[in-house]
Amino acid sequence: MGDAYGGDDRGPTVLGVTWAMSGLAIIIVFMRILSRTRFSNYFGVDDGLMLFALAVNIAYAGALTAGVDAGFGKHFEVVSPSDRPLAVFRVVTQTSIGVWTFALPKLAIVALLQRLLNLRKLVLIVCWSSSAILVAGCAALSLLWFLQCKPVPHQWDPSVGGACLDPMINVNLSYFCVAFSGFLDFAFALIPPFTIFRLNMPLYKRIVLSAALGGGTIAGIIAFYKLSLVRQIEEFALIDPTYADVPLQLWTIAEVNILVVAASLPTIGPFLRFVGSSTSKYISRQSKKRSMSFRSATNWSLRGEKKRMWWGNTLGSSKGVHPLSSQQHDEVPMVDVESDAAARPLVPWQEALAPPHDQQRLPRGNEILKTVEVEASHEDARSRGVISPTMDDLGLQEAAARSVTR
Repeated sequence: MGDAYGGDDRGPTVLGVTWAMSGLAIIIVFMRILSRTRFSNYFGVDDGLMLFALAVNIAYAGALTAGVDAGFGKHFEVVSPSDRPLAVFRVVTQTSIGVWTFALPKLAIVALLQRLLNLRKLVLIVCWSSSAILVAGCAALSLLWFLQCKPVPHQWDPSVGGACLDPMINVNLSYFCVAFSGFLDFAFALIPPFTIFRLNMPLYKRIVLSAALGGGTIAGIIAFYKLSLVRQIEEFALIDPTYADVPLQLWTIAEVNILVVAASLPTIGPFLRFVGSSTSKYISRQSKKRSMSFRSATNWSLRGEKKRMWWGNTLGSSKGVHPLSSQQHDEVPMVDVESDAAARPLVPWQEALAPPHDQQRLPRGNEILKTVEVEASHEDARSRGVISPTMDDLGLQEAAARSVTR
């Protein structure tokens, strides 16, 4: 098992996984907040709860980083004796913070489901009560990690005399919290399809929306996998606390950040539409610039051709010779420039740019031929209040209006 998590020094693996997953969660939540505040003009309770959960996740990532700096990820016997109390203290600290990370996102998920799906009162009571029970259990587990020994420092510094509670109390409570968290992940992921599939919209849209709101199933799978690690790791944690606990911590950081991402993806639709629209407009502007550059080069070429025609005919008329002819005494017939240009056949590239035959005419005198380009655009429906910001996150506004009543 050691090789799978980084060999004898798991510290670099811990740092890589921790900040890769945390960075992804930070980006997705940032997109969520932009979507809610700038494009939807609505910041809900679920957004505030998710920001708080993300702050706890970042604190957990910081605690893991500090733990690696003190020796977390290395075998306990490798850590210098003077650094061992600090290393164990930081392991206790990061574990106490970590148990909060998979409980707090549940509150944000319930608030999101309440806002989007208009759940029945009984369903809401069950969801909020279950989340509160999980939070209470995680709070007890977090405190237990610090208070299981008396005096408290005896846990990380054996030189301080004292006694500790039976380790199985910690293990059993960890089992409860992890198992109940996984159960809620699956339960909250199964609630949206029952509402979404009653909406009058195409089947593929209902499937996509249900999948978007049901992304927590991945976190649930990880939670149940962690159950197989708890007892095994706890048995070795007393002997090698800085090394044996790494797999459990890695799967925890993966679980909580996947949960945050899955709970935020359904809300970033306005931001993605803005990015898509901006990209499309940029490509259109670049295409117009290239078209105008080609048109300008073509106009200059036509002007040069007309000037050469005019100067050739003018000089030929005044001197009686053609300027490009080496025979100075040959008479050149007078040519009407406009009639000659109109009657002269066009070369292929001129013919491609020429207007229809009934509209072909050279400018006379001081006349100017001008082309005016007009671009029309429609105002976004959301700015006129047509689409509700809360329902527009998932595109449910139109479908909800056509759905059958319960």
